[in-house]
Amino acid sequence: MPMIRCLKNTIVSRTELIYPLFVSIIGYLIINNLEGLSGAILIGLFLYLPLILFNPTVNLYHLVFYVANERMFIIDGFSMGLIAIYIILLFSKTLLLEKLKVNKSLVFLGLFMLILMLLKGVVQSTSPIDTEIIRHVFNLYIFMSLVKNNRHNINEFSLNLGSWFCFGVFVATFIGIYDSFSRTSEILTSNFFRLIPVNQDPNYYGVAVTLAISVLIVKLSLGTVKNNKLIFYMVLFFAFGFMTQSRAFLITSIINIILLLIVFSKQKVNHKFSILIALVLASLIGYPLGLFNIFERSIGRFRYAGLKDVRLILWREYIEILTTDVKNFFFGIGKRYDLTTIRLAPHNFLIGSWAYYGCFLTSMIISSYYFIYYKFKTINVSKRWKLYYYLLFLVVFIGYSFLDGIIDNLFFYGIALSLTNTYLLEQSKKV
Repeated sequence: MPMIRCLKNTIVSRTELIYPLFVSIIGYLIINNLEGLSGAILIGLFLYLPLILFNPTVNLYHLVFYVANERMFIIDGFSMGLIAIYIILLFSKTLLLEKLKVNKSLVFLGLFMLILMLLKGVVQSTSPIDTEIIRHVFNLYIFMSLVKNNRHNINEFSLNLGSWFCFGVFVATFIGIYDSFSRTSEILTSNFFRLIPVNQDPNYYGVAVTLAISVLIVKLSLGTVKNNKLIFYMVLFFAFGFMTQSRAFLITSIINIILLLIVFSKQKVNHKFSILIALVLASLIGYPLGLFNIFERSIGRFRYAGLKDVRLILWREYIEILTTDVKNFFFGIGKRYDLTTIRLAPHNFLIGSWAYYGCFLTSMIISSYYFIYYKFKTINVSKRWKLYYYLLFLVVFIGYSFLDGIIDNLFFYGIALSLTNTYLLEQSKKV
């Protein structure tokens, strides 16, 4: 009987691991052959089955895996994202398993957001219900409920959450590389090539890669995985990031390098030596593969002129629109890109939120992030954090300074990963 139980656990564990990889490959094949409702239903059958088979914690791990490239699961001709439906279903499942228990603070937060949404709809004559904000509240509930349920093994929960995200970035990258090779084989030599996972934006993907590197740096501080393996994956992810030629990735990489130097300084002498050897070997391998050429091209894109010509003009125009009208200031203008001369989104998570939702709702959204920060910090974490722990949060904030989406799934779970990684740093005996 113990052998049968052990075999069963092994099968379930491997199924949990292999299934999201299987769904990603099947999903890629489906979106290249089917569109509209038929494609969405077919992918959905595979995507939502684990919500029945596995417990909510595993479902959250899978969600974090898919968030690394959730845009691959947006089907042409089907208005609603498949990952958004996954979140609704996981929220419903978690709520039922919790016997409809909801934190009172979260209830009040959700009610305030609902009232402000309705008020915004009346004042600005827009749709009264914003599905993205509702999804954000569902994410809040899912994450905090599962953190509470795993509070006695929060260390394992935090490690697994980070590992699943890295796995998701890894899989999304190789599907993207395969997709790119199917269109052109001049990946390393073309000056115009940018690594973009399927249906993804290179800047959002760049932030995802940077978050994955942060997770690996934290694992390096724990010493739970061999240094040479971690360095290999770190260098690999850095190469992926440079291939995106994303400004967001380049700036946030500076933060990761600072974090890596701090972690490196606190390692034992033998660990420092092995890390240096791994970095040297990675450099020697990377040179003939053309990775330094990719790095050079990425740096070449980072010109102040380009930033000044587009983003700074956009930010100035949106701020002028919002500050010259009281209604716009407090309730936003929605996604009215036509109001600017360049006709683009703001490309800044704070200005974007202010423009889309107004000052009132933006304040509530920021409060919701403080809510999970405060609640998480009270669970098995000391009240005093070292200053450099907050570098993990800066990766998300600075990365999204060039992007929209303060309630994007990637932004939300980037904050969640920053919290769990901070917990791991706090528990590490080396740091």
